Amino acid sequence: MAENEREFHVSKRAREHYGLNGRIFTMRGNAVFADYHACRVFASRMNRERSLAERPESAIRASDIYAAGLIEEIMHYMASVYREQVVPDIGEKLLAHLKECLPETEIDAVLTRFVEEFPPQAVYTGELTAGDFLNGSVDGIPGREAALEEM
Repeated sequence: MAENEREFHVSKRAREHYGLNGRIFTMRGNAVFADYHACRVFASRMNRERSLAERPESAIRASDIYAAGLIEEIMHYMASVYREQVVPDIGEKLLAHLKECLPETEIDAVLTRFVEEFPPQAVYTGELTAGDFLNGSVDGIPGREAALEEM
């Protein structure tokens, strides 16, 4: 994953089930990039398995996926502004607090499981392992802290 790139996480199970191989949303700096075609295909594949004739309200719309991705990226932006203007080491403080409450092995197990279940593209494609991601950094933020923010 690029050092300065964040993305909308989709569960590995959903990726495999619906054949989603790429990214739907990525954020670089404060710009959000959406793959509208991928959102439409993803929604279409999910709708194939729904009883839309019986329950049309259960249809997934591509706009719902766009909205979820944009909201998630806005939250990342808000977190980055908070880090820049209020508490620069918020992720580090959160991890330290968790270590006061839980054994570090449990924290690592939860973060690893999260990254495996909701893998960033590089983990999903096998370029990185979950451990590599957690030991690396995203947008200058240590991987463990980035995973906590995603959670």
